[in-house]
Amino acid sequence: MMIDVRRAGADDAEIAAAVIAEYLTTIRDTVMRDDVDAEVARHLADARSAVFLGVAGADVMGCVAVHPYEELSGAFEIKRLYVRPAGRRQGLAVRLMEAAEAHARRAGAARVILDTKPSMRAAIALYESLGYRRIPAYQNEPDCHVHYGKPLEGEL
Repeated sequence: MMIDVRRAGADDAEIAAAVIAEYLTTIRDTVMRDDVDAEVARHLADARSAVFLGVAGADVMGCVAVHPYEELSGAFEIKRLYVRPAGRRQGLAVRLMEAAEAHARRAGAARVILDTKPSMRAAIALYESLGYRRIPAYQNEPDCHVHYGKPLEGEL
């Protein structure tokens, strides 16, 4: 299956929110769809932010979001990386991460950061294989106790 990675536009808001909501249901019990819709709308409305989709024909196979993390100078945060089961084992997660990093770099970011749960071993292995290293916590997210960063230029 050929999967293309492209930046989501306003017309993609509903499907992007649906994929993110699907992801969130896999990692927690409750999802407030209004919150997801608002999050996607924020990312799509801010030119510095982006949502990338992995698309095979008419099917969205995965997504990732990236946005400036205002609390840390020069940092962009990568969020919501998810590949649906039918799109796995095809390198899509790597391509989505590369798209998010490239966007952050073009927007002037010096580094990218992200957080994850310790139980998400496959995600941790992916991030480490892409050059991410553990960093001190940059936020107090109750479920995410593992924080990663990657310099886009020079030192982290």
